[in-house]
Amino acid sequence: MRRRGVWLASGCLIALFTLAFVVWSRGHPRRAAPIIEAIETYRARTGRLPNPDDAALMASLGFALHAGYSPEFQVLDERNYRLIYLEGFDCPYDTYDSRSRTWADTCD
Repeated sequence: MRRRGVWLASGCLIALFTLAFVVWSRGHPRRAAPIIEAIETYRARTGRLPNPDDAALMASLGFALHAGYSPEFQVLDERNYRLIYLEGFDCPYDTYDSRSRTWADTCD
């Protein structure tokens, strides 16, 4: 009987951690909304995208500096960019593309 309780508790913990991870990882669009708004405001004010080499500017826009920026900021051309949330080493990654203004799971 006690053994069944341990297995049940273990299964519940695994399910809870899995659910928490899914909810947390799908929170990227919500967490990125202020960053996207700051980038768009900066672009409207200056006519260009922020320079990713300017750490103070990127921090003021809401990016966190770790081994790189979080989320990763990728300039596609003079008007468009991507935000990429890298979680671990394997794809897919949550990616926001300013051209389509949509989120997708990508591997590039």
